[in-house]
Amino acid sequence: MNFWSNYPFSRICIPFLLGVIFEIYFPSFQFKHLYVAGALFITFLLSIFFVKNIRKQWFFGLLVVVMMYGFGHNDVGVYTKINHDKHYKHHINTSTKSSLLLKITEPLLEKPKSVQVKGEVIGVFDNDSVTITEGIVLVYLQKDSLSKQLSIGDTLLLFAQLNEISGAKNPGQFNYQRFLQFHQIYHQAYCSSEWWHLAGKNHRFSFRAFADDFRKKMLTILEKSGLGANEFAVASALILGYKESLDDDLVLAYSSSGAMHVLAVSGLHVGIIYMVLNFFLSFLDRSKRLRLLKALLLLLGVWFYAFVTGLSPSVMRASTMFTFIILGSATERNTNIFNTIFASAFFLLLYNPYLIMQVGFQLSYLAVIGIVYIQPRLYKQLYFKNWLLDKIWAITAVSIAAQIATFPLGLLYFHQFPNYFFVSNLIVIPAATVILGLGILVLLMSPIPMVFSFLGMTLHYIINFLNKSVFIIEDLPYSLTTGISITVLECWLIYLAIIAFLGLIVYQKRWLFLLTLSVCLSVIIIDFSEDLHLQKQNKLIVYDIKDATAINFISSYNNYFLTDSSTFNNNSTMLFNVKHNWDNLDLKSPIFIDESLTYNDRMLFKDKHFIQFLDIRLVIVDDTFVAKQLTEKIDVDYIILTKNTTTRFDHLLTMFNFKQVIMDGSMKFSTAKKIAAYASKQGISSYITSERGAFELDFIYRNNK
Repeated sequence: MNFWSNYPFSRICIPFLLGVIFEIYFPSFQFKHLYVAGALFITFLLSIFFVKNIRKQWFFGLLVVVMMYGFGHNDVGVYTKINHDKHYKHHINTSTKSSLLLKITEPLLEKPKSVQVKGEVIGVFDNDSVTITEGIVLVYLQKDSLSKQLSIGDTLLLFAQLNEISGAKNPGQFNYQRFLQFHQIYHQAYCSSEWWHLAGKNHRFSFRAFADDFRKKMLTILEKSGLGANEFAVASALILGYKESLDDDLVLAYSSSGAMHVLAVSGLHVGIIYMVLNFFLSFLDRSKRLRLLKALLLLLGVWFYAFVTGLSPSVMRASTMFTFIILGSATERNTNIFNTIFASAFFLLLYNPYLIMQVGFQLSYLAVIGIVYIQPRLYKQLYFKNWLLDKIWAITAVSIAAQIATFPLGLLYFHQFPNYFFVSNLIVIPAATVILGLGILVLLMSPIPMVFSFLGMTLHYIINFLNKSVFIIEDLPYSLTTGISITVLECWLIYLAIIAFLGLIVYQKRWLFLLTLSVCLSVIIIDFSEDLHLQKQNKLIVYDIKDATAINFISSYNNYFLTDSSTFNNNSTMLFNVKHNWDNLDLKSPIFIDESLTYNDRMLFKDKHFIQFLDIRLVIVDDTFVAKQLTEKIDVDYIILTKNTTTRFDHLLTMFNFKQVIMDGSMKFSTAKKIAAYASKQGISSYITSERGAFELDFIYRNNK
C-alpha cells in the first residue's frame, strides 16, 4: 500500500495504458460503450462516499482499475475519427474521383516531382450540395510555382480519387500503412495542376503556421552563417529540428555510432534547454514567489524553444513532459519524479492515445525512466576525486542507463546495436549542449554582422569536429552489431528480465533471482527453437521493388540475391525493402548475383535467363529475352516477367511448360493485368507483386539427404 501511494498516477496510468493498447490491437469500440464508461464513473463517485471501511478499499481500487481501463478503451475509440459518421470515407466512393475541400494542417514537404500536402477534408461536394466532413488525407500535388507557395491553413478545392494506402509489400518491410493509420491517415491521392485550385488563402492568425514560418526564417539565417553543407544539415537538425538536409551517409554514421538521438530534436534537446535555464535561474530558489517566477520563466523558455523548432510533435511531447517536471518542482511538496513522468504520459495519451504506438514516444519515456532510476545507482558504484573523471563517469552512467532502458526497442525496430555508444555520447552530449547554445546565439546575433560571422565560423568548426568524431567512431572495428532480430514477445521478455534483475539488485529477493533466470532461459529457448526452424528453410522470394528486379534464393542460412548493381548498392532501397527480412531469417551476408551474368555453385545455377535453385527451375523474361522456336517445350516451374518485357505471352507458351507466371515491380501494372487476364484464359495461374506483395515460396528440397 505504501509503495503504490508514492505513485498515485501509476494506478491511473497503467490500467488506462492497457485499455489503450488493447483497443488499438483489438478494436471493438462502439459509441454505446460511452454509456458503460459513464455508468462506471458514477459508480466510482458513489463509492467515494459509501466505501468508508478500510477493509473494503480493495473494491475502490478495483473499481479505479476497471474504470481507467474502460476510459483508455473509449479514448481510442473516440479519437479514431474513422469511427465518426462525419468522416469523409462515409461520404465518397473511393473507386472514382471526388470533389473535395481540403484544409492544409501540416507544413508542406517538397518532393522531387511533387509537393506533399497533409490536410483535413472539411467538405465533400455532391452535385450542388456540400457535406461537412472531417478526416486527414495525404495529397501529392504536381510540383509547380503555385503548389510550392501553399502554407498551413490554406484551403484547396480538388478533384481526385482517394486511394487506400497499401500495406507492406515485402516480408519484414516497414508497414507504412499502419504507421499512417496511427496518425489517422487512411487515404492518399495525386492531383495534377489542372485538377485543383486555391479556394481560400489563410488570412487568419495560425500559431502553428506562424511557428513554421519563423523556423523557415531561422533556417535562412543559419544558411547565411557560413556553415558547410554537412555542418548546416546537422545544425538545422540539432537546433531547429529540420532533418530534410541530412544525407544518407551522415544519418548512417550517426546511427552506427549510437549518436542518432542528437539529430532528432526531442527530450535531450529540451532537457539541455531546461538544465541551462535552471542553472542560470537558480538564484530564484530563495522564496516561494521567486520559485513561481522561476517556473514561469522555465516554462516560457522550454515552450519558446518548441516554437522555434516549428512545434514539431516530438518537441511538444518533450516540452509537455518537462512542463510537469517544472510545475512539480515549483511546489513546496517533495514531488516524486516517477509520479510526474506518469502524469505527463497520462495527459499526453488522454489527448492522443495513438502516441503510445510512436517509436519516439516509447524511446523518450523509457530513456527518461532509465536515466532517473538506473543512473543514480550506477553512478554511485564508482567514485573519482578528479573533477574531469567524475564528469566523464557521470555522462557514461547516463548513456549506459538510457541504453539499458531502450536497447530492446532498438533491437526490435532497428535490428542493430551501437557497440561504442558510451564513447560517442562522451563527445555528442557535451558537443550538442555547446552547439545548441551557440546556435541560438548565432540566430540572436544575426543583426550584428561581425559577431554573427565569428559565431557562425565557430559553430562550423565545432560541428565539423563532431561530424569527424562520429565518422571515426563509425569506422572503428565492430562499431555496430547488425542483423539482430527479435519478436515482440522476446522484447517484452527482455524488459521483464531487466526489471527483475534491477529489482534483484535493490531488494535481493530469492524469487526475483528465479524470475530473472527463468525469463532469460525462456528467451534462449525461444531463440533456439527459431534457429532449429530456420536451419531447414528453403525459400524463393520475388520482391516488389518499383522499377527493379530483386529475387532471393534462400537455403538454411545461405543467401543468394539476384538484382542489378544499382539496386544492390542503394542502401536505402535495400534497407527499406529487403534487409530486415534477412535479419528476421538470420541469413548470412548475401551472395550478390548480377542479373546479367552467369553463376554456378552446388545450390544455384544461372545461365543467362535460366535459373535452377535446388530443384526449382525458373526463367526470367526481361527486355533482353529473345523468344525462339524450339522442337520440344522446356519444363520449368515459374516464369518471371520483368523490365516491361515486350515478349509475347503466347510465344512463351510455345517454349515452356510452366505452372505460374510472376510479374514483379518493374512491370507496368496495366500491362501485368492484361497478361494475367490472358494467362487465366490459358489455365495458367498469375501473380502480380505490385498488387499482392512479394511472391514467397516455401518448399522442401526433394533431393536433400
